[in-house]
Amino acid sequence: MPGWEVLPLEIHQMTLQLVVRDHDPKLHPRALSGYASVCQLWRFFFEQHTFMRLLIRPSCLPSFGQIVCNDQQRLSHLQELWFLVDLANYGCKSCKRPENKVTMESNEAAFTKALWDLLQILSLWTRSGWNERHPKLKRKGEDTMMLYLGAYSRSDSKHVFRDFRLQDGYPFRFPDLSRFPREAYIEYERTVSKLTDHFHGWKRGRSFPALGAKKRLFGARPLGLNFRGVPNPPDNKPLRFPRVDKVTGLTISRQYYRGIGTDVLGKLFKESLRRLRWFRHEQWRGVDTGSWNDLVIGTSKNKPTVEYGPKLTGCSIGYRDMLLNHMPKRLGHLNLFEDFNWLLHKRTSISGMPIDASLGRALAESSRGLETLTASFIVDAIDFFHEFRPGHPRPSTGTRRPWKKLRYLALTSPTLDPELPEGPIQELLIAAGEAAQLMPSLELMEIWNGGLGYGCFFRYVTIDGVATLTWQCSWDGGSVLVPGLVAVWERVAGKLPLAVQVRQFPQQSQNQDVSLYMDTLRQLLLKGHILNDIARYQVYYEGARNCIG
Repeated sequence: MPGWEVLPLEIHQMTLQLVVRDHDPKLHPRALSGYASVCQLWRFFFEQHTFMRLLIRPSCLPSFGQIVCNDQQRLSHLQELWFLVDLANYGCKSCKRPENKVTMESNEAAFTKALWDLLQILSLWTRSGWNERHPKLKRKGEDTMMLYLGAYSRSDSKHVFRDFRLQDGYPFRFPDLSRFPREAYIEYERTVSKLTDHFHGWKRGRSFPALGAKKRLFGARPLGLNFRGVPNPPDNKPLRFPRVDKVTGLTISRQYYRGIGTDVLGKLFKESLRRLRWFRHEQWRGVDTGSWNDLVIGTSKNKPTVEYGPKLTGCSIGYRDMLLNHMPKRLGHLNLFEDFNWLLHKRTSISGMPIDASLGRALAESSRGLETLTASFIVDAIDFFHEFRPGHPRPSTGTRRPWKKLRYLALTSPTLDPELPEGPIQELLIAAGEAAQLMPSLELMEIWNGGLGYGCFFRYVTIDGVATLTWQCSWDGGSVLVPGLVAVWERVAGKLPLAVQVRQFPQQSQNQDVSLYMDTLRQLLLKGHILNDIARYQVYYEGARNCIG
């Protein structure tokens, strides 16, 4: 009987692919790693799978660095890296109080040191070095990687909040949570359904957190940079993050409540992630009334003391500066989302929050080279289109910069509200149409909103040579698409026929205390760009149960 060695390489590959296909990580979580130790050929094959998606904490960095230093080819296999930074633990005496200054600075120092060490390791892989070593080898994903960056304390899920998404193993407990997240939520519901813990605010499976506990979860301010744990460079040169060619995507997920400051992001973009093509930033609204980014203005050595308050709105000097001055030149896909939740936020901060107009204008200026842009609840679409509004001074012909590559655009606007007259809504949609005439590659635009008891969206889409204009809302808004507005969008469609649709929103809830932005999000064609699969499932689950986990 012929041995394994005499079989053709094609048979080897087919056999090993069957092993990977039939592997059950729940029953045999380390089996593929064992196969990789059989021989050199098997190691190369199975490490393409075992190194494809990794979860790393700061405590893992020394061993991770040693593994990839011995064979940098392993970094080439890496396509998804979840880097979760552990912040200081706390006990019951502190769980309902905001963190103090000492804890805050300690957390920032730990976060900065961990991020620095990770970037040092990832910088070992360079695109030019890979091409030199393997000039004829071109594999899909060899020079791309999505970095998921998050930070939290392991105590966050052990006191007032029992969010299982902050516990060890999530989202890696199941083989493909992005496709089958329901199992994790069923297990969570079984765990907390009868929980009663009066000290921590739980009664028969329901949580009623106090403001101090919320501030503990979110942190006193977004994490900034504190280099006290990083060795000083020679000649007292400024500390610069190492350049990392491997990372082409960065995601800051909503499942981690701690904000990451714009000083951190700006330095990453400017010094390290120069090949970034995708950036997804899902941030949480401040638990009083402010927005996270209003708290980040200076450097870690000279940060002003700022408290949440009604003066803080939807943007900041730091965020505007990041958009205008520090976004990577290669960036093609930008997804911004500022989330809020009935359990965490005051009713007044869920709807009616003022938004800083300058952030929308900065986003319009910095987005001219993008292919995809979604910005939800962090900017107002009317500010993004401000230079196209009726009555705005018109620049001379040819001076307006076009969005040459923009194919997909989704924005929110509080103007889409049943309590407001139709005039401002029509002005917004006309301005959007005027701007769309400078978007020659546009395939799909959606402007939407959802609030307490209502939801609506406007859509322009081209499919199979036909352009369609859709207005759908949960109230009687059938007269919004007037002839003058439609005429503007006919110029956008050009030679394509334009169909117009007006529909009533299928309300799934008559409760005026429930925000329908989740229901509106379900209707959008760009929902997969606005939030990824896992985040959308989280939003739907939380909205249906008025909870956070």
